[in-house]
Amino acid sequence: MNFSPRKEPQQARSKETLDAVFEAMVDIVAKHDVHDPTVQRIADRAGVSVGSLYQYFPSKGALVTGLLRYHLKQRMAELDQALASVKGLAAEAAAEALVDGLISEKRARSKVELAMVRYFARAGDLATLTEMDEHMYRVVREFLESLGTAIRPADTAVASFLICNTLRSAVLLSIVQKPDQLGAPAFKAELMRLLLGYLQPSPSPSPS
Repeated sequence: MNFSPRKEPQQARSKETLDAVFEAMVDIVAKHDVHDPTVQRIADRAGVSVGSLYQYFPSKGALVTGLLRYHLKQRMAELDQALASVKGLAAEAAAEALVDGLISEKRARSKVELAMVRYFARAGDLATLTEMDEHMYRVVREFLESLGTAIRPADTAVASFLICNTLRSAVLLSIVQKPDQLGAPAFKAELMRLLLGYLQPSPSPSPS
């Protein structure tokens, strides 16, 4: 089965149509709790014909893969904005802002995030996920390097990999296994301790 798009949108109108299609699918999943909507329902919600969808996607699987890519690109844009917004803040304030943003964003889109996990397991678009992960590691690495001596000396490539996957796994597994945990103050507090404890500089030795 072909999971690749037929063609990439080039004109502004085509991109607007595809944005509407993806937003429609997200809306159906998030607001109407339908985890596997039909192509017809997606088209109806987006205000386009089924034929228009098949100009871009040869199958429903290709449409799902397109949604996954769209969703991940949105998350990367939000990460870029979040890191830009906390530059210059003290470590604890920056960590709190990032953890707050991560949890609140995932809680607001928990049904969509859960659907994305299911869609990825079905579509298996590893190339897209790897591309987006590399972007995430890069921007977090650049952020860590911008902190200089505010954090302990570390291999920032390894550190960005560990931080990204630790926080993401904790939140995504909470969505799947313990959704009520996302709203618990203790969950946020422990994530902050995990992040700050990992990056905290070693205390200066006491003078003898």
